[in-house]
Amino acid sequence: MGSFTEASLGFSFRNDVPAEVLAAFSALAPVERPANWPPLPDPVVEPVVDWAPDWAETSAEPDPYEGQPWRHDWATWMSSAMGVQTTPHGRLEWSRMGRWHLDCRFSFKLKARGVFKFLRWLGPHIHHHDGQNLFVGTLHFEYDERPHLLWCSDGELRLESLAQQGPARPPALPRAGQLIVVTGLPGSGKSSYLRSLAEQNPDWLVIDDYQKGAHQNLPEPRASRHFSAMVADLVLGRTVVVTDVSYCHLANVRALALATMSAAPFTVLSVRAFDNDPVECEANILARGTDVDLHLRRLAELWPAYEPIGDVMSVGRG
Repeated sequence: MGSFTEASLGFSFRNDVPAEVLAAFSALAPVERPANWPPLPDPVVEPVVDWAPDWAETSAEPDPYEGQPWRHDWATWMSSAMGVQTTPHGRLEWSRMGRWHLDCRFSFKLKARGVFKFLRWLGPHIHHHDGQNLFVGTLHFEYDERPHLLWCSDGELRLESLAQQGPARPPALPRAGQLIVVTGLPGSGKSSYLRSLAEQNPDWLVIDDYQKGAHQNLPEPRASRHFSAMVADLVLGRTVVVTDVSYCHLANVRALALATMSAAPFTVLSVRAFDNDPVECEANILARGTDVDLHLRRLAELWPAYEPIGDVMSVGRG
């Protein structure tokens, strides 16, 4: 079967990225795109039969495009998995910052440093400010206890190992990231609460409806389109707040915690919950008057099994 490295990456391309480089990933953009998105070059068609990122490990022939890696079809490989442990996805979108942003999760049949070798060419094309040490993502070989971190600075990718230096000395970061999970029934006030947190703490990453728009609508936390951004901020010691109606099931909160800890192992997790008060929630849903039938149906499905944990807050009227 072999052993695999799972990569979770998120970064923006420079605005001056050559069209031929962007073409290697343009197949990951949605087919139906907003009118204000700039045009993309036609996707690359793989010119080498049976080429794969582990070519150097498995083929006796040299890669004819070793000096021009963008000539290969990277879109396919950065949105697929060689190992069944990975739920792959790849998405290229025009961000609000006016840049093409790539968010992807994939696996190769290589160790972490082998995957890094195949990704290094991307360094000069990743947007970052001069002197900035930009977190790009994680590479986690399945038999490594901890993932490798991928950084970009001065146009060059760098791999950092989090392997323990001794049995009693785990690696340490200057400051642990804080993940705050907010749970609550429909109509409890989760979205309003998150908006207030975002206004009071502009440096926090606040994510409402974390699982909305996930790859293939999967409930797996790693399939969320927000996963890479969340891990990036946590690794840098920042605070991230997430909520999703699915967190009324504690099993989903545990799944999020496990997925986060495996990618950002120094994260401090806390839960803030709105009380199980279906009467007040129903009154708020009716007063709001938006998607009433949908929210009432979800409320009826969720409140019998919903168990608030952590710091519990009352449901307010309004």
